[in-house]
Amino acid sequence: MEVDFSFNTGELEAVLDKLPIEMKKNVTRNAVASGARVIRNEARKLAPYNTRRTGGIHLRDAIRSERIKSTNDVFRIGTRSRDAPHAHLQEFGTVAHRANPFLRPAADSTQLKVAGRMIDNLSKGILKQSKILAGKAPKKGRR
Repeated sequence: MEVDFSFNTGELEAVLDKLPIEMKKNVTRNAVASGARVIRNEARKLAPYNTRRTGGIHLRDAIRSERIKSTNDVFRIGTRSRDAPHAHLQEFGTVAHRANPFLRPAADSTQLKVAGRMIDNLSKGILKQSKILAGKAPKKGRR
């Protein structure tokens, strides 16, 4: 179970294109990871928690955010079926059990915070990488 979330970075994308490829990957990966953590943390707050449960992993503890290995800037936020095989039943409900959604509301309620966090991290990352590049550039007037 996962949620798709995307937004347009506009002017930051043009600035990112000026960075070397590896630096661009690092900046975007860190920014997207920070946004994914915001949604993950909110989903953990909203997930039901059974205080009487004695064994296994609680649903909120099974919610994770992780980068999809074949991509640079796509993160998956959700649960693994082996850790929380009942997550989809909580999110969508069953015939006998009403839905108790936690993942979709987390993504919906944090959109502005996610966008702000990602843009902030993109800006900081670009500034940091540009300083690194400036340090590597040969200084004028010195031999």
